[in-house]
Amino acid sequence: MSKLRPVLLSFAALACLSASATADVFPPGQGPSTAAWAQVFEQLPQKGRKFRDHVFAADSSLASAQLVRWEDALSAGREAEVQRISEHWAIHRSLPQDWSLESSSLRGSWLPGRRALMNQAAVQMNLEAAQEDFGLDGPGAIVGVVATGIDVAHPDFLDSAGKSRVAWLLALGRSPAELHPELEEEYGCTESNDCAIYSADDIDALIASGLVGALPRDINGHGSHVASIAAGRDEKFPGVAPGSDLIIVQASSSLGEFTDAAIAVGTRFIFEQATAMGRPAVVNLSLGSSLGPHDGSSPIEQVLTELASGPGRALVTAVGNSGEVYEGLTGSYGEPLGGHTDVWVAESLPAGIPVLTPQGPNYGSGALLLWVEVSDGAQLEVALANARGSQTDWVKPGEAAGFTNEDLGDEGVDFEVTIFNGEATDALPDSTSSSIFLVIDGSWDYGRPFELLLRGQGQAQIWVEGRGSFGLGGSLTGPLLPRATTSQTVLVPATAPELISVGSVGNRRSWRDYTGELVFIGGEERGVRSLFSSLGPNLDARIKPEILAPGEVIVAAMSSSADPRDPGVVFSQFSSAGSCADPSVECLVVDDEHAVSQGTSMASPVVAGAIALLMQRQPELTNQQAKDLLIASAVPTTRMQALDGPGRLNIESLLLAQEAQLELADESRAPVTPSSEQSRIIFADRFLRPGASAEALVLLRSEEGRAAGPLGRAAYRVLVDGPASVEIVKEELGQLELELRADEGSAMENVQLKIFVEERLLAQAELEIAVDSLQAEFGLPLVGGCDWSGARGPGLQRSARADAPRREGGLASLWLLSLVCLCFFRRRRL
Repeated sequence: MSKLRPVLLSFAALACLSASATADVFPPGQGPSTAAWAQVFEQLPQKGRKFRDHVFAADSSLASAQLVRWEDALSAGREAEVQRISEHWAIHRSLPQDWSLESSSLRGSWLPGRRALMNQAAVQMNLEAAQEDFGLDGPGAIVGVVATGIDVAHPDFLDSAGKSRVAWLLALGRSPAELHPELEEEYGCTESNDCAIYSADDIDALIASGLVGALPRDINGHGSHVASIAAGRDEKFPGVAPGSDLIIVQASSSLGEFTDAAIAVGTRFIFEQATAMGRPAVVNLSLGSSLGPHDGSSPIEQVLTELASGPGRALVTAVGNSGEVYEGLTGSYGEPLGGHTDVWVAESLPAGIPVLTPQGPNYGSGALLLWVEVSDGAQLEVALANARGSQTDWVKPGEAAGFTNEDLGDEGVDFEVTIFNGEATDALPDSTSSSIFLVIDGSWDYGRPFELLLRGQGQAQIWVEGRGSFGLGGSLTGPLLPRATTSQTVLVPATAPELISVGSVGNRRSWRDYTGELVFIGGEERGVRSLFSSLGPNLDARIKPEILAPGEVIVAAMSSSADPRDPGVVFSQFSSAGSCADPSVECLVVDDEHAVSQGTSMASPVVAGAIALLMQRQPELTNQQAKDLLIASAVPTTRMQALDGPGRLNIESLLLAQEAQLELADESRAPVTPSSEQSRIIFADRFLRPGASAEALVLLRSEEGRAAGPLGRAAYRVLVDGPASVEIVKEELGQLELELRADEGSAMENVQLKIFVEERLLAQAELEIAVDSLQAEFGLPLVGGCDWSGARGPGLQRSARADAPRREGGLASLWLLSLVCLCFFRRRRL
C-alpha cells in the first residue's frame, strides 16, 4: 500500500494551470466593448491600462458577450440586436461603437470567468437498494451538463447497442458544424460567434466513420467525469441515473473558465432541447466563483432561476471548495486564514484588512480580486495600502478610480489597482450601491501583503480570489484574509435561494490505481461533511447548501483526451505531476477509462442524477418540488456539525418521500405526526445579527426517520425566549420553515427557540446574537479597525471552521486541497 507523497501539493498548481495560468484578469474578449467602457475608464486617473486591455481584447467567441436586461433593450430600441435568453434577460455579443451609457440605459453584466469546481458512494446513498426496490434508473429524463465537454465515444455514454446517449451537444468556441443550420442560427452560431451543434445521429455517424476526432474533445476531463457521476453507464462504476439521456454543453474557454453568457446560453439550450423532445431535464453546474453579491441578485443567478422555473425543470449547483481555513501559515496576522471574512467598520476608526499574496518561489504575476458587500444603508469609502507606507486615495461611494505602483512609490514591481465603489457607472459588474470590486493586477513578489482600507460605518463582508500564479493554479491556497470565517463561503451562482446547492461529504479514503497498487489518503470518514466544502448561509441568511452528497475520492469516467499517461496530454485534471509514491505512475488513474477526482463538483452531479430518478416517475416535477423533497428526505451526517444544512442525500429516503408526497396529493395517505426524537432545528448561521432576519428549518421526521407531516401551520406553536421574534413561513412534507429576527441593539445575547406540535414539545435549540463572527466567537466588544495581528504559529494547521479546535497538519495535510483543485475549474470566476 502506498501513500501520496507530500509533494503532491505541487500538483494543485499544475492541475489547475489550464484554468488560470495567465496574468490577465480577463481572458481575451471577456468584457464589454471599447465604446461602452471608454467612459468608465475616463474616470480612472491612470486610465486603468492593464484592466482596460483585458476588457478590450478581441475575441470572436461567446466570451465577448454579456447579459443585459430585455426591458432595457426594448426601451433603447435595440431588441433586434440581442438574443433573448429568459423572461427578463438577453445576450448582447458586442456593443455598437456608437452606444453611450447615458443614452442607452442598457447595462451589461460581466465579471472575470467562473471556474469549474462511485461504487462506494452508491453504498452510502442506498442507491442499489433504491433502484432495485423502485425500478428506477432514469429513462425518460434528461441530464444536462454545462462543463468542459464530453468524450462522446467513452463507453459510459453509449447504450447497450453502442449508440450515443448524448442526445445533443453544443460546443461553444467552435466553428459551426452546419449540420443543423437553423438551430445554430437560433443560438447565435455564426462565423463571428463560434459554436457548433451535433445530434446523437451526427455523433453516431462520425464515430461509425472513424471520424470521432472531428467532434469536440474534453481535454481537461472535468465534463466527462461529472456527466458519468450523474448518468454514466458502467457495471463497476455506475452513475446514479444510467438510464437517462444526456445533453452536453462545452462552454469553457481555452483557459478553462466560463463566462456568464456562456453559462446562460448553455443552460437555455439544454432546457429548450429537452422540452422539444418532450422530456424533463435537470441541469448540473459544477462551476462558480466568489465574485458577486452572494444573495441571488446577480444577473447570472436571476437568469438561471428564470430558466429553471416551470414543470419538468431543475437546476443543481456545486457550492464550491472554499470551506477550509488555515493556521500556522504565518505568524504575523490574525488566524485562521481563509478566503472570506467580515468586519464591522466604526465611524471613528477605519478598518484595515490585510490581503495576503500566496507563498511561492520569488516573483509572480496575476491578480487579486476582492469583492466587498456592505450592509444596507452603509456608505463606506475604500482605499488600498501597499504595506510599505503608502496608500491610494480614498474612493467614495459612486466613484471608480485606478492607480499604478508608481502612484504608491512601489519600485521593482509592475501592478495596477482598479477600484469600483458601488454603482459608479451603468457598466459596473453585477454590482449594487453596496458592492465594492477591487482588482490588483500585475507582477510582484510572492508572499507580500496588501491592505484593504475601509472607512465610514457599517458591516462589510469580504471575499478574495486569485488569478494567474496567485490563484489556486499557481499556489496551494490562493490569496488569504486574516480572521477568516468558513461561513458564507458558498460561491455564486449557488447562493441563489431558488436553486439547489450541493455540498460534499466523505466517501472513501483509498483506491487501486491501474497498476493494482492500493493508494491511501486522509480525508473525512464516510458521511461527514468534507473540510473543503463551502458553507452557508448566503448573504440574505438563507440556508445553504440544501443537501450534501459524496464528493471525496469519486471514481468516474476519464476522457481519452485527458489521460495523463499520454505524453501529448497537457491539461488533464487527473495529472499528479509526478507526486504519487512512484513518480512514474499516474495514481489517480484507476483503469484505461476511469480516474479519481473530488470536490463539490463531484457531489453536485450525484444529486442531479437523483433528481433524474424523481423525474422518471414524475416528469412534471418542478425545481422547487425537487428541492423540497431533498430537504424532506435528508438524513443526518455521520458527525453532525453546525452549518451542515438539512443533511446528506439518501436516495432510498428521497424516493420514499416522493412516494409519500404523491400519495398525500391524491389523499391516499394520511399525514404523519413528527417525532420529538427524530425532528430537529437547524439555523442558517452560527449566530443571528441584531435587527436582521435569518432562516431556520424544523426538519420534521417520523419515528422511523422518514419525512413527516404536513399537519398545517395551526398544529404548531413556536416560543422564543430572548430578544427576537419568529414567524412560520410555510410547512411542507418533512420541513417547517421559520423566519427568525433579532431585535435591534441585542448583540451578545442568546435566543432559545421551542417548537410544539399539538401542544407537545417537538424540538428546541439556542442561537447567539452577535454583530459579526469575531464577536460571536470571542465575545469582543463592538469596535472598528480590528487588530489583525497574531502570534507566530508552530506549523501548518487547519480548522474545519473558525471556532474548531486546531489540528496539526504539516505539508502532507494540504495534499487534499491539491486534489480538490483538480476537481473544478474556477467559474469564470467555481
